[in-house]
Amino acid sequence: MWRELVDRSSRAAPERSGGDFWAGRAQDFHDRVHGRRNQPDSARDFVLETVRPGSTVLDIGAGTGAWSIPLAGRAARVTAVDSSASMIAVLRQNIAKEAVANVDIVPGSWPDVHVETHDYSLAAHSVYGSADLPRFVERMLAAIERSLIAMMKTITDSPHGAELLDHKNTLAADLAALWRDRLRQSFRKAMLAEAKRNEVDLAARGLTADALADLLLDGLEGMKSRITDAAEQRKSAERLVKVIALSLQ
Repeated sequence: MWRELVDRSSRAAPERSGGDFWAGRAQDFHDRVHGRRNQPDSARDFVLETVRPGSTVLDIGAGTGAWSIPLAGRAARVTAVDSSASMIAVLRQNIAKEAVANVDIVPGSWPDVHVETHDYSLAAHSVYGSADLPRFVERMLAAIERSLIAMMKTITDSPHGAELLDHKNTLAADLAALWRDRLRQSFRKAMLAEAKRNEVDLAARGLTADALADLLLDGLEGMKSRITDAAEQRKSAERLVKVIALSLQ
């Protein structure tokens, strides 16, 4: 279904599917984004607060550096992936202008490019043109160690807005199930590694990595429905993670 929507969008706007769409547009795009830099942005605040100092970040679809450059002030290293030579040219200019020394640029399209493992992975509105959504997500999960930050526009503002609304009863459920399953696998893998590192026999405690991963996901989803304040959500999530961490010690 997702591939069909991407193909339909490409046929409706063929200029986006061939060559460098951003040629002659990249600087104007940067100027618009840069002009909003001083406006309140809860998403930007959340991402910058989430990324731990000294960590590594993979920025997929980095564009002209709207995320890579601010993150470079917090992370030890940022890898900026983008397929547009025009976007990368402006990104290089911005890196030089801001005197940033810890952003590595990787030209190419995700999920085809190869990168090393990072602590965090960020995809800010860069998934829409990818016809193979499962592979896009799987490669993101394979490239991270701590967490994945996927930012998507509201459905009505996305390139596939009308189609997504038409198919919401099937497509939305399929996408949600896909993300949940991939996150569950990532959590399970991390818990098994932590138990092994601490020489903890989960079975002897009547536990499994699957059960702990489900507990974490169910708890996080429940918080979203019970708690509306973002700061309180983070505190509750931290408490839940600490409880699960105790079972792995």
